[in-house]
Amino acid sequence: MSETVDQRAFTYFVGVGLSHSLSPPLHDFVASSLGLGWKFVSHECDKVEDAIRLFRQPTFAAGVVTMPYKTAIMKHLDGLDEQCIKIGACNNVYRASDGSLRGANTDWCGVEGCLVAASDAGKGKPALIVGAGGAARAAIYALHERLACNLIYVVNRDKDEVAALLKDTASYGPGLT
Repeated sequence: MSETVDQRAFTYFVGVGLSHSLSPPLHDFVASSLGLGWKFVSHECDKVEDAIRLFRQPTFAAGVVTMPYKTAIMKHLDGLDEQCIKIGACNNVYRASDGSLRGANTDWCGVEGCLVAASDAGKGKPALIVGAGGAARAAIYALHERLACNLIYVVNRDKDEVAALLKDTASYGPGLT
């Protein structure tokens, strides 16, 4: 494929309940500031397959994935970065130079960056996560792997989601509860 990423026109923000998000104007501003002719478009998707159809279009440059598809989208992609695999969630999709759709996770960077910028006093201390979705998985990765928090409490409305999260993150050790 000879087309480069900057020749493509659209980046998509996909998920459910996007109307409140400030992502489109923020991303449009960044793209414009960088001289990229990209347009960031929110697209409500009833099914994860709808997002994949958008991402497979020739004008696709990149995509931001939000709830409830951060885990479900992974099996539809051609490849995943190391953190995406370890975390078990994907929040970014891009077209690689070979034309394949690749998934990445950058949520963990945001979690770590915010916590470290506020104070390094929490390193190695117990932590609390509210939620059990894709962002929670990234938070657990950041807290455990990057900030040495070995005791992490998870609170969520649905106990089955917590059970699934604990199962998926069992490799981190016994400190999740």
